[in-house]
Order: sequence, then C-alpha cells, then structure tokens
Amino acid sequence: MELATPTILSADITVDQSELVRDFYKKVIGWEHSEYRRGEYTDYFMTTSDGQPVAGICQRAKGGRLRFSWSLDSGKPHAMACFITPRIEELFERFKENGVNILGERVTSGPNITFADPDGNIWEVWQP
Repeated sequence: MELATPTILSADITVDQSELVRDFYKKVIGWEHSEYRRGEYTDYFMTTSDGQPVAGICQRAKGGRLRFSWSLDSGKPHAMACFITPRIEELFERFKENGVNILGERVTSGPNITFADPDGNIWEVWQP
C-alpha cells in the first residue's frame, strides 16, 4: 500500500481585522470567499473563482490570543500552511514513529493535526 502523502491545500493567517483582510485579498488578488462561523467570530475560506481553496483568514480572539493558527515564537502570529490527506490516521502514526512535534489534535472541519517541523515552522494537516 502506498503511504499517505499530503498535499498543500492552503495557508492560514490569524489577523486582527478579518473583514478588512478578506476584502484586501478579494480586491488585489481576485479571490472569492465563503464564511465559516466559529462562535462569536467569523473566519473566511478564500478561494479561486472556480472554488479551489487557497487561504484561510482567521479572526484573532479578543485579548490577542491566537485562536486558529499556532506559534512557537512567544505568541507572534505566523502564517500556517495546511496540508490535506485522505488518510490522516496513517499519517498521525507516521508522525509519532518519527518523533514529530505534535502541537494539537482536534476536529473542526475534519480531523486535524497541528505540528512543527525541526525549525519551528507550524503546519496543519487535515482530512476532509
């Protein structure tokens, strides 16, 4: 059996003014969007005109706490690239076997694993 090989789906950013940033990318890049409500916050899935996902714009929670993206740099926000895989359980086992720094597991719009590479870059992988 071939190993599950994730592909990059999009990059996510956490921002203070999600609507402003959403409109910026719509105007200068030409992306479309759909909304994803998370409690009192609205995040945006940015897509190409034919619906292909390219980025996530996530509203920072009140008080500055990062809600959706992670940071190993004293809370400084970073963009976070997202991988997609059809077999996340297999990938999770491979991560554990290879000592990957797993920062979190959760279920939002599918099973998710957030991890850091050896240089501290933050990544997320999810299975739709």
